[in-house]
Amino acid sequence: MKSLTLSLWLLACISMVHAQLNARTDECRFGSPVESSTASQISANLPTGIWNGHNQCGQTVSLHFFEDGLVQWFTQSSGEEMSSRLFNWKCLPDHQADATLVLADWQSGEPLFFSVKADCNALALQGTDCRLQLQYTPPVSRAELQRTKQLLTGNWENTTYPFDFDPEDKTALQEAYLTYRFLPNGRFERKIGNRDRQVEEHGRWLLAKDGKHVVLSFDDGKATVAQLKYVRVDELVIHHLLSCQDETFNTVEKDFFFNRY
Repeated sequence: MKSLTLSLWLLACISMVHAQLNARTDECRFGSPVESSTASQISANLPTGIWNGHNQCGQTVSLHFFEDGLVQWFTQSSGEEMSSRLFNWKCLPDHQADATLVLADWQSGEPLFFSVKADCNALALQGTDCRLQLQYTPPVSRAELQRTKQLLTGNWENTTYPFDFDPEDKTALQEAYLTYRFLPNGRFERKIGNRDRQVEEHGRWLLAKDGKHVVLSFDDGKATVAQLKYVRVDELVIHHLLSCQDETFNTVEKDFFFNRY
């Protein structure tokens, strides 16, 4: 009898915990349309996860907002490579909507304006030439993000010829190299060169909330997003466009292979 009572008590506890977990998962980040959200509420909740959905053209979109005011915007058409853009973001009060979302292009500063309607875990963004329907998705767990950060931190050396081959510039092949150094404090160093030219660049790196992309924002103002295709203790594969102040080393978007050194 005691054993049965204990079993029933444990079952009840498990059911309560399960119900609480479901409640947290289903918890609304915003009020219903009747209970309109404020700009400050929307600002506080945008960086808490990933916002996935589609635009008016049917393309898949994903927005990753960060607390420091940076946002990654990914777009993908069926059967095509995913493209990405970087913006600075801020949320302003709006008398005709829940808020106005301002996205300023990272490099040009050109702004995009969206009126925002929030409903529980969904956002409707209406711009002049663009309309987005987005749904909240939880980010990768902190433990998994921390693990990826730890793996990525360190010194990496490219293992193949990294640049786009120009048969007329044979000197570019000689002693060509590409290295990254990712520091634990969020800074990075990139060295590119060959026997005749050497370039050293510095900036800030930020792991995206999906744990699969890293934002590289350079001190000179440019920025790029690299896809982490493979990262282990001593091997790294990233997919990105290599853009450098010396055009000799610019490349198309492709895979780059690295070993830790």
